[in-house]
Amino acid sequence: VLDATNIAEQGAANMGDIIKNQTFNYGTVFATNTTARIFQEGLSSDANLRGLGSGATLTLVNGRRTLTQNVNNLLPQIAIARIETVKDGASALYGSDAVAGVVNFVPDTTFEGLQFEVWGLTPKQESGDYTESQWQIKAGAGNDRAHIVAAFEHRERGILKWRDRPAYNLKQYGASGTGNPGTWNVPNRNPDGSLADVNGDGTFDAGDHTRLADPG
Repeated sequence: VLDATNIAEQGAANMGDIIKNQTFNYGTVFATNTTARIFQEGLSSDANLRGLGSGATLTLVNGRRTLTQNVNNLLPQIAIARIETVKDGASALYGSDAVAGVVNFVPDTTFEGLQFEVWGLTPKQESGDYTESQWQIKAGAGNDRAHIVAAFEHRERGILKWRDRPAYNLKQYGASGTGNPGTWNVPNRNPDGSLADVNGDGTFDAGDHTRLADPG
């Protein structure tokens, strides 16, 4: 069980990072940015207990099934009181979609007062070219008859392309078809090793590659 204190101590920007950090979870997508041509997969993170696939792990909110397995969009992080995990499988109770186990997000339903949190990220090696921020607010009130808690979260991510980090672009990057031997789309590079915008359209796309035969 992870309570609100455990979640806060990790300093993670989203629940995908929290789930990814659990030793019994494998394969959760948590990267917030990839290349400019690929959608940001970090917007969708599913629990994947024991590496059996997200379809074998049941995600619940307060003990009830949800319409999505994306843990980033279930509840504002500030509204979660604890995360309960059944690691031994629960197919006898929940069916085949709980073969690997169950992850239950329990909301904070007894909070009273007002709480506000802000989180931000700027890489140290560069200044201002990428930022990530998140702010959350939670308010609650109640009496002997009723209780109400409301929470809101707003998250923003900048855009970080491969060309913004020339040093990392010195590593091999390419894609091959299914042929054997296949052909490779090899990115064209500048003299310093950074990706070259050959067609001058300001993006890194197929026009900036050279197709070569597999040397093997």
